[in-house]
Amino acid sequence: MRALQIDDSHALRFRDTPWNERVLGVPTREITELRWSDRASLERLVDQFNELSRAEGVGLVITRCDAEDRDLILAMQMRGFAFVEASYLIGLALKSTYEPPPEFRKAMPLREARLDDRAAIEAIAEGAFRYGRLLEDPRIPQALSRTRHRNWVRDLFDQGHRGLVFESKGRIVSFMFFSQDSEQVELILGGSDGGLGLSSVYFWVALLERFKAERITRVTTLISAANLGVLNLYARLGFKVERLLIGLHQHLRPITG
Repeated sequence: MRALQIDDSHALRFRDTPWNERVLGVPTREITELRWSDRASLERLVDQFNELSRAEGVGLVITRCDAEDRDLILAMQMRGFAFVEASYLIGLALKSTYEPPPEFRKAMPLREARLDDRAAIEAIAEGAFRYGRLLEDPRIPQALSRTRHRNWVRDLFDQGHRGLVFESKGRIVSFMFFSQDSEQVELILGGSDGGLGLSSVYFWVALLERFKAERITRVTTLISAANLGVLNLYARLGFKVERLLIGLHQHLRPITG
């Protein structure tokens, strides 16, 4: 993680993202934190960041801002960042009394993801997704964005993230990777072969019941605001919207694949 700072009230932190660079073919980075109070100093800070990124040959910069921080969003847009996507941070308080809608319950045994599942999960990830910060950027070829999702599965295995899968007739149908901190879980990447069908709905319910059995008390995830089917499913399962984040991208070099 690197940082730029004008004073105690104006600073940003950023990181290079080699996992995106591997697919897109240009250096990429992400602004992970931006602190500001004065508009003129904010603009100077972003200008310094842009100059540094250009000097270092960066092709794409991505960030997300709270939708309530409209002055920040405007300042970023005035300096070359474009709106790409909006995402909801949603959460569920998984109390001991939690019960999913009865029509969504079906016995569905889950097991831990294994390394020998990786190829099957990669294939699902490459074809199952239509939404996400790269997939919704019209300046990034869709084939590259799909490859990025495939590679994401490999990265999650390499990083030791836990995953659960549903298998039917010897074939992986649904998967979910997540991180856990004590009694809280953050869903990272999950999907189903064939999209959001009934088996996918049953899988999500089985997942929550598994977490409840393991005494998880809170589940969160980030969902594209354009992904209406999944948003409606999460709402039906009791999740609440907690924040709206605006995704901004700045293309400093063309991405052609």
